[in-house]
Order: sequence, then structure tokens, then C-alpha cells
Amino acid sequence: MPFRDDFFDYSFCSHTLEDIRDPVGVCEELMRVSREGYIEVPSRLRESFHQKKGYLWRRIIGRPLRIGWGHHRWFCEREEGGLVFTAKTATSGHSREFFITYEEIGRDLSPEEANIGFFWKQRFPVREQLLIEVGETEADCIRFKLESLALIRSKTGIVSEPRI
Repeated sequence: MPFRDDFFDYSFCSHTLEDIRDPVGVCEELMRVSREGYIEVPSRLRESFHQKKGYLWRRIIGRPLRIGWGHHRWFCEREEGGLVFTAKTATSGHSREFFITYEEIGRDLSPEEANIGFFWKQRFPVREQLLIEVGETEADCIRFKLESLALIRSKTGIVSEPRI
């Protein structure tokens, strides 16, 4: 950015980082040119959620699966007060073992579950997670699904097992 260090007192970045080629670089620049700010991105949970009821019937009659937003390049997650970006691939919507359905949690996501928003001052940790080994992407999708369902169920009291 064509601004000197700490040029801005405050920066606001909402629903942009998931779309761009280098979100880590943009975060570094935000921290360089601003003293503090706010960032909001769609959560990985939102990007891994099939929100329509009747998943199975929709598949049978050939309705498209709309999981997350197809134009987003990154899954975004919180980690130790910062952000982690994992490249999205077609794998995430390829099989039910990789995404969460409405039926599995019995409701839509809350706004808090669907988005990540945080205020920062000075600096925050940010990194890209690389998944390059054979099977890493699939394993990461399954791990994320199981951990997310366990967390949601612990909060809501749902006791059924995920369908994988």
C-alpha cells in the first residue's frame, strides 16, 4: 500500500481476505499502515455448511450443492488471536464426509458461527496453512468437520453421531 508506517489510526477490512490471492500479505500490510483495526471474514464453518434442508433428496433430484461460496479462495479460521488461511479446493464439497449438513445440526448457523470478527492492535498472528501431501486436504476436511460437530453438539446437547 502506498502509505507510510502507522499512517492510519484504524483500518476496517470486512469480507475481503477470503477472496484475494495473498491474504497473509494484505494482513501484514494492514498491520504496517494501521495502528489497530477490525477484520471480519466468513468462518470455515460457514464455508463447510450445506444450509438447505433435505440434502439427500436434493442430491437425488440433481439440485446443485451450494456449500460456502464458490468464488472464495480461502477457508478462514481463528488461531491464538489471529487468522489461519487454508486454500479451498473442490474437495470440500465433493463428499458428505467433508462438509456439514443442516440435518446434522438441526438448524442454521448463528451469526457468531458464520463469521469471524476480531479487533486487533499493533500486530496479530497470521499464516497460511499448506496442505500438499496426498490425502492431507481430505484429512483436514474430516478433522474440521468432526471437531466442529463436537463443539456444536456440546453447546446444543445434540447427541447423534455425524454421518461420514
